[in-house]
Amino acid sequence: MGKQVVDAGGVIIEILATNTSTGTVQPASKADLDAWVTAYKLPVTSVRDPDNLPKQTINALVQREYCYVVDLKTMKIVNLYMGSIIGVGTSAAQTAMNTVLSLLGPKGG
Repeated sequence: MGKQVVDAGGVIIEILATNTSTGTVQPASKADLDAWVTAYKLPVTSVRDPDNLPKQTINALVQREYCYVVDLKTMKIVNLYMGSIIGVGTSAAQTAMNTVLSLLGPKGG
């Protein structure tokens, strides 16, 4: 579905905020981001917090499975979707992408 959003003119940016593979929550490194992008091949822009501002995303936007739909003309958040942090139920990303496609109109559907 991410490709549909991008093809329709939407933009998806994901932030890899942490690396939990060690059993503790650590800021994501460049190597973590590279591994994430390689493993999942998502059609989105993937970024991480800069080294000098670790965990900035979690401090500002909270944790996994929060999706924000932003009007790029005004840079205002128009929708916020909260999914499960344990991966159960409807994905916030899926709901947000459906919203973006409906906002883009006929070219999005």
